Amino acid sequence: MVLVGDFNGDCNTLKNKKMKDKILFTKNGFIKFEEKIEKVNSELKGLQEKMGDIVADAGDCWHDNASYDSQQLDILRENNRLRELNKIKSEAIIIEEPRNCTFVHIGHIIVVDFNGVEKKWEIVGFNESNVKEGKVAYNTPIGSLLLKKKVGQIIKGTISNQKVVLKIISINLPKKK
Repeated sequence: MVLVGDFNGDCNTLKNKKMKDKILFTKNGFIKFEEKIEKVNSELKGLQEKMGDIVADAGDCWHDNASYDSQQLDILRENNRLRELNKIKSEAIIIEEPRNCTFVHIGHIIVVDFNGVEKKWEIVGFNESNVKEGKVAYNTPIGSLLLKKKVGQIIKGTISNQKVVLKIISINLPKKK
């Protein structure tokens, strides 16, 4: 994991090939992601302990034991999940809150005209989208259309096989907590 300063209007930073291969998080999003990894780790340990109980109960007859086979598959599934989460973590970059509003970046609160309807969204990091809270991740179809755009810019694109037109009305800094 690498800590990077804010982008503050430097669009070339996000175009950089090395940056395109990275997964961007807000500070809070990364903390939640690490908590998710800890939870999966804990679940995996519980499954492994349960496997010990199954083996102890079944003795040497593990090869014809459905509980053993099922538990082994559960452990394999959680191991794969943990491996994928750790791979994402290894490619993670934490983005600091922006300090200016030149271009849309992670951390901005934006107001857009979305097919004639005004919407207010916060652009967030990987795995932080929450439609009910108005949070749109940078790597979602709509987030990727908005990233690096300026106020007044009209963006046309296709999302879920539907043509959309967006106009950026304002770009705002997040409120200090």
